[in-house]
Amino acid sequence: IMYNHIQYPVIFTLGERMGHITAVADFVAAFFTLIILFGTFRSGSNRKTSTRLFTWILVVSIAGMLSDGFSYAMEGIVPNNGFYLFINFMTYAASGVLTLLDAFYRSELINEKTPFPRKIMLPVVLLSSLNLLLLVIGVPLGKTFTIENYTYVGGPWELFPSIFAAVCMIYAFLVPFRYRKELGTRPFFALCSYMVFPAIAVGIRILFHHVDLIYLAIAASEVAIYVEIQAQIITEANIREKILRETALTDALTGLKNRRAYDALLKQEQRRGGLGAVFCDLNQLKHTNDQLGHEAGDLLLQRFAEILKEAFPEGEICRISGDEFVVLLADITPEKMEMRMGAFRDIINRNDRIAAFGYVYKENESILDMVREAETLMYEDKARYYKETGKDRRK
Repeated sequence: IMYNHIQYPVIFTLGERMGHITAVADFVAAFFTLIILFGTFRSGSNRKTSTRLFTWILVVSIAGMLSDGFSYAMEGIVPNNGFYLFINFMTYAASGVLTLLDAFYRSELINEKTPFPRKIMLPVVLLSSLNLLLLVIGVPLGKTFTIENYTYVGGPWELFPSIFAAVCMIYAFLVPFRYRKELGTRPFFALCSYMVFPAIAVGIRILFHHVDLIYLAIAASEVAIYVEIQAQIITEANIREKILRETALTDALTGLKNRRAYDALLKQEQRRGGLGAVFCDLNQLKHTNDQLGHEAGDLLLQRFAEILKEAFPEGEICRISGDEFVVLLADITPEKMEMRMGAFRDIINRNDRIAAFGYVYKENESILDMVREAETLMYEDKARYYKETGKDRRK
């Protein structure tokens, strides 16, 4: 079979077959690592530093897996020595960068549990940096490897990346071992997999010289780390973010939606279908605060909040200022709206007219315009309250 003046045997040699097995293993590892990468983005915007580092580990791993897979799959086929050299260089470079990122990741995990002196990881940083430096120097000089007839040929410095990686991995294992109690048993053993699985792959490489499963072992380690460490970190981060988001939109005293949540509802501008808007203003809050104290005033606010929750269980109930409340009732019919407001009026009267209110019902109207109209009606109800009770509105 002739292609670009290169002759290929129909029957592959054992080495070529093993190379194809390695290529397939790399591509499979890249696929599963990509799935894990998507999983890391579930943590939202408030991601921990350890999660960010793990994300970069996955990105670099995928780059290394793909370059390693293509280097095996395309060996002797790509009619371009320079391109094939670049692919192999990327494989080595990804391995060196992974070692460095792994050191930062481990130190950050420990630091999240207990104060951790970062200088402990300095030997790994120095060795990884030296490894990358020798790679940058050695590849152009042909010391690490060369490409001859579109085929990889190892050089005198070929073993240096493996030696540096092995030393760094052993050291990176000893550091978590020192902090295994702080990390916890399962996270510690998950981190150990980053040394155990590659060691198994090296053993396979010794027995079957043409089979290189290092990146597949790295992918297996990353799965273990994700399941035992990162999944829990991401879940906890999502819970914290949800709590913070709900806290930011909730009034601390009454548990109702606050002004920020109300403003977000107003940005919807217009609701399709029937919408009811209720505007309430608490009566005699200033008098209660002045005569009985602010604690009594807080109890009055909480009492009215419970009344609103009971009267409008399906509504959007917002405390928009000290004594003002707005209720929005979506997808409600005129008949049901009148029934709700009749029951609400009865509750208000049974509670000594605790608040004045106004309400409107419209379809396909601006929410803000409806709230303003309900507010105007509330002031009319407030005036009736002061006239009928003889109380001073200034007190």
